Amino acid sequence: MNQTSPHAFTTIQNSFGELYIYELTKEIFSTIDSKTTYKKQFHNSFTKPNSFFVVCGTDSGLLVDYVLHTGVPDSNRIIFVESPEIITWL
Repeated sequence: MNQTSPHAFTTIQNSFGELYIYELTKEIFSTIDSKTTYKKQFHNSFTKPNSFFVVCGTDSGLLVDYVLHTGVPDSNRIIFVESPEIITWL
C-alpha cells in the first residue's frame, strides 16, 4: 500500500507490514524487515547498561519500535532528534 501524506511523503507498507517513509529510507526496508536490519546494524548497543544515546532520525518510527521491542535497561537514556514534519507524520 502506497499513500502520500499531507507533507508529501510517500508512505509504503512493506511485505512485513511495516509502514515507512520512502523518501527517508528508500529501498532499505523493501526486502528485509526493520528488526533484522537494526539487529545487524546495532547488535546489542541499546541494551548495554548505563548508556546515553542521541539518535538523529527515527526511520519513520521503525527505529523507536525496535528499541522498545528490544528493551532498554532503566539506567539508559535515549534522545531521538527528528524534524517536525516527521513527528507530525508519526
